[in-house]
Amino acid sequence: MSGGAGAGARYLGAVTSLLERILEEEGDAVASAAELLRDQVLADRLVHVYGPGGTPTSPPRSCSSVRVG
Repeated sequence: MSGGAGAGARYLGAVTSLLERILEEEGDAVASAAELLRDQVLADRLVHVYGPGGTPTSPPRSCSSVRVG
């Protein structure tokens, strides 16, 4: 099981390293975007969000029953 712990530590290190790089390289842009979002929310204005909206393994919400056979 120690191999799993080592893999977890390596993964955590890689993710932490990437997040630190994003903060270093894009920190000002992220802060600017956060201020724009904050201003929109405080002004009770719409915030348009784009993203995948789920995981590829999620069943469509329109599926209300399962067909067997």
